[in-house]
Amino acid sequence: MEEKQVVEFLASKKLIAGKEEIQLILKSESPEKVMENAAKNTKSFYIERKDVEKAIQDLEEKIIIIEPTKKIMAREVEGSLKIHPDSITNNKTLGTTGDFIEYFRERFKKIKGVLATRINSLPLTSIEKARKTLAKTRVIGMVKSKKQTKNGHLIIEIEDEEESLTCFAGRDSKIIQTAREVIPDEVIAIDGKQSKDLFIIESITWPDIPYKQKKTIEEDISLAMISDIHIGSKLFMKKEFSEFISFLNGKTENKSYEKIKYLTIAGDLVDGIGTYPGQENDLENNDIYLQYEILCEFLKSIPEYIEVILIPGNHDASRISEPQTRINEEYIKSVEGYSNLHFINNPGFAEIHGVKVLMYHGASQYSFISNIPNASDGFTNPQKTAVEMLRRRLLNPIYGFKPPIIPVGTEMVIDNEKIPDVLHFGDIHKNGYTEYRGTTIVNSGCWQKTTSNQIKRGLTPSPGEVPIYNMRTGNMKIEKFTSEQA
Repeated sequence: MEEKQVVEFLASKKLIAGKEEIQLILKSESPEKVMENAAKNTKSFYIERKDVEKAIQDLEEKIIIIEPTKKIMAREVEGSLKIHPDSITNNKTLGTTGDFIEYFRERFKKIKGVLATRINSLPLTSIEKARKTLAKTRVIGMVKSKKQTKNGHLIIEIEDEEESLTCFAGRDSKIIQTAREVIPDEVIAIDGKQSKDLFIIESITWPDIPYKQKKTIEEDISLAMISDIHIGSKLFMKKEFSEFISFLNGKTENKSYEKIKYLTIAGDLVDGIGTYPGQENDLENNDIYLQYEILCEFLKSIPEYIEVILIPGNHDASRISEPQTRINEEYIKSVEGYSNLHFINNPGFAEIHGVKVLMYHGASQYSFISNIPNASDGFTNPQKTAVEMLRRRLLNPIYGFKPPIIPVGTEMVIDNEKIPDVLHFGDIHKNGYTEYRGTTIVNSGCWQKTTSNQIKRGLTPSPGEVPIYNMRTGNMKIEKFTSEQA
């Protein structure tokens, strides 16, 4: 028997083994029987040395495994998944100056429409009219700039379709702390009045999402949420991720898997190539096709009744600009025909049994953390940045920060039709959860050990922790697949 035959046999069983384990199998007296028994004995997607040694020691031992015919709750529930058309388009436009102008005009139009419906005692006027009256008014504008004077005052310049307005918040005013939360390129409503060359700010209103009742369903099923797998990295937690796949297949005493009907994966599926300087030193393999092939082998092992929705991240084979297009078919050929695997854009929007799920990788978090005092601790509490996204109705508001924006569509705007019941994002490698105005916010951790780059930036990842959201009760449970410090 040759090494290739061992690999092919294990692949047929949806299993993977390392070179050391393969050589141990080949050296045994009965490689075929050892492989058969090791495949039965393993409690992981990845066959370890101990699995092979046990099979060699006792070829007669029988290990009870979950049979495909076992009645599993999630298997019995009929799926109901609708992917929004915007989430599967592949618009490759790079964008001209004219495209950018139209893009920001459309952003302004959509969010202005939200703010214009807010009840307010002051009359809503255009900037042009506000500059010509001494009465208190409300204006809506996109933030062009925000500057602090040497005396600590804030000057915020906004603009609408026709004019711009210079707004003022004094350092000792009641509004100064709120004004410090304003960021470039967002759309806000400002109440105040004109005084000489300045519009004196009295209050600021963000578009925000409305309060709503938390959405639940009748079916007793769950949604598992993970992100940042980083296959291809030397620090990819292969063993722990294999245990998670085995958990989904019921090779566990933990019964939580029985309700999992959906799995969302919020980007950075692989580690990629050339994502940052010196990355080649951190890669286990530098072949992007091989990285995706390994990913596909894992995905094939997920039970077919679990619907899996995947978006790209900044490490994936997609354009770096947002919105990102879904993973190109040439990288994932081996899972063609697997109807339970859904590769969509970043951001991506889907309805699961009527529950609106917004997926976003979350690379814009750095701009929120750098510019908004309320989100300054977002590296340890990433859920706070998601709250700011919902308040502003924008996933990536600031032009000029990473990741870059491409002027295609309005997917980065959270309009009224796409207010999520669940917002799932990643990128920071840190688990974080909260409820905001009826929306469940989940930041997934990762499947990669702490990198030197993260240590330099003071990040503290939480790998191998999987949030599982019960869609009937609205309760969250965290399953951990690592007991050691990663």
